[in-house]
Amino acid sequence: MSDELSFLNKPEADTTAGATSKFRPAVILPDGSRAMQLGSGTIASMLGMGGMANIYRIWNPQLEQHRAVKLMHPNLSLDSRLHFQTEMKIMAGLDHPNIVEIHSVGTWNDLPYIEMEYIDGPTLDAMIKDRGALPLTLCTAIAVFVARALAYAHTKEYLIYGQHYRGIIHRDLKPSNVMLSSSGVVKLMDFGIARPVEASLFTTDGAIMGTMQYLAPEQLDGKAAHLSSDVYSFGAVLYEMLTGVKAFPQAAMSKLMASKTKNDFRPLESYHLKIPRALHKLVARCMTLDARRRPQNAEAVRMLVERVHRAISADSPEVVIKQYLAAGESGRTVLRTHWHVRQRHIVAATGGLLVGALAGWGVWWFASRPAPQPKVVVVTREIPAPVPVTPAVPATPRVRDVRPAPVTPPLAAKAAPASPAASEPTLLVRLAQKHGTTDAVELLVREVEAGDNAVARQVYGSLSAAQKQTPRATVFGLRAMRALGDNTALRALLDGSTVADGEIALARAQMAYDGTRYGEALRLQEEALRTPAQFAASATLRRDALYLRARSLSKQFDAAPSQAAYSAAMDAWYEAKMTVRDNPQHPHFAAAVAEMQRLTQAKK
Repeated sequence: MSDELSFLNKPEADTTAGATSKFRPAVILPDGSRAMQLGSGTIASMLGMGGMANIYRIWNPQLEQHRAVKLMHPNLSLDSRLHFQTEMKIMAGLDHPNIVEIHSVGTWNDLPYIEMEYIDGPTLDAMIKDRGALPLTLCTAIAVFVARALAYAHTKEYLIYGQHYRGIIHRDLKPSNVMLSSSGVVKLMDFGIARPVEASLFTTDGAIMGTMQYLAPEQLDGKAAHLSSDVYSFGAVLYEMLTGVKAFPQAAMSKLMASKTKNDFRPLESYHLKIPRALHKLVARCMTLDARRRPQNAEAVRMLVERVHRAISADSPEVVIKQYLAAGESGRTVLRTHWHVRQRHIVAATGGLLVGALAGWGVWWFASRPAPQPKVVVVTREIPAPVPVTPAVPATPRVRDVRPAPVTPPLAAKAAPASPAASEPTLLVRLAQKHGTTDAVELLVREVEAGDNAVARQVYGSLSAAQKQTPRATVFGLRAMRALGDNTALRALLDGSTVADGEIALARAQMAYDGTRYGEALRLQEEALRTPAQFAASATLRRDALYLRARSLSKQFDAAPSQAAYSAAMDAWYEAKMTVRDNPQHPHFAAAVAEMQRLTQAKK
């Protein structure tokens, strides 16, 4: 067993050398053309073939859902089987909206498989091959999601094979492992060669694990991969999205190895490409040769790329991606390079002709030749500017909406009540008659939308515990309590809620701010920006979150004035002001102007 897999401790009987005897050489994997049983359903098609496994799309008739199944190839080595087994265990412990979710594992003809969620959309690799250089806002939107997934993996604490670890290195981040769903969400997949941070670099028969074009240079020298190695791969993927070409496009392995070892790739400034300076610096930092000079984990990258995206787009990453996929644009964008980058190649070629001319034909022959012309790369279409879009319809919430039993109105045929008070219909019955529905959660929503928040609070109080945990009930109950200024009920709602929603996270951030817990408020408003809001416009949520962030940083500056605190607060107020730049009459705009002036005076 290799050094890296020593951390597995051979926990199961089938990880011994004799385990390979279980595999039957005659097993032939399905080609996807027949509806064979696999996992919880039947094969609908083949999605892809890799070096370790095939991936199929299956149909589960009981759930009426498509799923993806990754089925291991027969006759692979013991190390490959251990990698597959480790991928199962690692993925089972990952729970993040930007990482493909695993549903179950099993075997088919003694071959292990992993059943995962099916993503209805293209891979980033296919999109780049089809479209070339991608629009700037699309690049940052995709990068935000990938950075969030990596940041989560890099800090994940988990137990595997009886040992505790913190941090997972993906080691194979590349465009083909990034999926874009039609709902606008990006998913990172294929943790087949991922490993804990503490384990050493894994090789099999001298082969380097990962895809050469995206590996960090130190991995080619046999050095251990670290979190910063994933950061390098992230930079290479971002480079490819922005330019439409790989940073290391060499087809010959010898040339690729030479370029990778020296980290010799065409710089971004050589392209006709207009991008924010902060994004240019981020790519350069991620792809620097010295691993110590890179961001040391993806959390720092996430913060930077989210800041860039907020600065160039008023829309959330989900909205940008969904709009782009829905537009169905055709054509491929090819970027031209600047003359001075090509000039040295032309001069070198001209010099070679000069030497040959002087040696064989003389100065006259050389002078009579036409001047070499630089190769022109045609731009087939311009990079489209960001298109204003209407906020996307929220994705179906994960928490199931438990609807209450219908409320039965009193029957006219029943005996007369004993007293006039007893004949009064209940609140829910009156509301059911008013709105034409007996769904208590729907009644809550209708009353909040009508501005009858006091009635809505009563409806919320009548809900069952299960109903209160549904996203709609939680969000609209929150709105009612906030409108009424009922902080006690609002705090109880937030403390008891398990719903993941951006609006709820922002309400928690506001409560922390009101309690002068400004550091917690900053953390929660970042969570609000990362978490999709199911019932609020993304632009509105972003505006309010950035406004709260600016107010929190101002408070921190007031408590401990410093140059760093001043700069952070000024940057935050600038971002908050930009969210309402088209409406100078908005209260946030006036507050930003006044607070930036106050901070400047306070700094003096």
